[in-house]
Amino acid sequence: MPSPPAPEAVVSHRFAAFLIWQSIPSTAIFLFFNLFLFSATSLASFLLTFLVFHASQLIFSISLALLSSPTSDSPPLSPLQFALGLLPRLSDPDFRRRARVSLRIALFVSATGFAGFCSAAVFCLESGVVGRVGFRGFVTGLLYAVLFVLKQRWVLEFPIIQRPPFFSFKIGLPSALTQALKLSGVLYVLSTVMLLFLLDWSGGLVSVSRFLGEQVISYAGSFCLILSWEVTHHIHQKHAFSIKWATSSMVRKDVKPIKKRSGALHAYAYAASDVLRISMYQIVSTFRDEMVSSERTGILGRDWIGSKKPVFGTSEMLLQKLKLFLEFQA
Repeated sequence: MPSPPAPEAVVSHRFAAFLIWQSIPSTAIFLFFNLFLFSATSLASFLLTFLVFHASQLIFSISLALLSSPTSDSPPLSPLQFALGLLPRLSDPDFRRRARVSLRIALFVSATGFAGFCSAAVFCLESGVVGRVGFRGFVTGLLYAVLFVLKQRWVLEFPIIQRPPFFSFKIGLPSALTQALKLSGVLYVLSTVMLLFLLDWSGGLVSVSRFLGEQVISYAGSFCLILSWEVTHHIHQKHAFSIKWATSSMVRKDVKPIKKRSGALHAYAYAASDVLRISMYQIVSTFRDEMVSSERTGILGRDWIGSKKPVFGTSEMLLQKLKLFLEFQA
């Protein structure tokens, strides 16, 4: 039987899978908006726009992965707390943990603002409004990141049953569209109000018509950006568990007796759970090759779980647990 992969390899594979999957809907969104609204005039312009847009998405995805956490038990520090405690409390583990969260939040907000500027500006290289549209993109990214942090959306919500990527994407797309419509409308109004005071109206109707055309491009660009970010966030929710945290609790070296001295009932319960868990590990280890073969042909549930309703949980949940055992080599 082949030796199990190292946890670091599982982490890198999961992160690479997340980056690949987020690039697929981002490409589809880019092509739709570019072909129907922005329409680059040359192949070189199209390729430049495509590369810059995906580079900005990559920046957002990496900063999101660095910030995300399954818990919110380490609240970030305020700038004043960070500055005052940087030297006196540098040896305090709790301070260092909260300082890391603060730095990751600052990185996420900055990266999202920069990604918004690049993505919005590159669509308007040939229209002469790079500065204003780029500024809108920066404001959109900045406000989106601030709302994202304030609502603690960086705290991951682990689904009990993880669906296949395509099915999960199909479920998450409507909520991403709804969220993108809400946020793009609000952020568009805020950025428009800011620009109204900066626009030169001395050109009369020419400036008005140019301004209205700019609004169409700006709103479409904002919606495109936020939709891409929302879809990326949804995909990251699926791939995150096993990127950082699941490997530390599911690899074989962590299987050890749980010692808890809180009464006879707890002792029996934990002993029984140990027996069941170790038995599962042994069964999956022994029949791993057969189970992997069944999974590849799509009959893992039929061969190893059956069609009857389980006593506890659901067949989908048991199938998901079995796949996790197989993925981490039992």
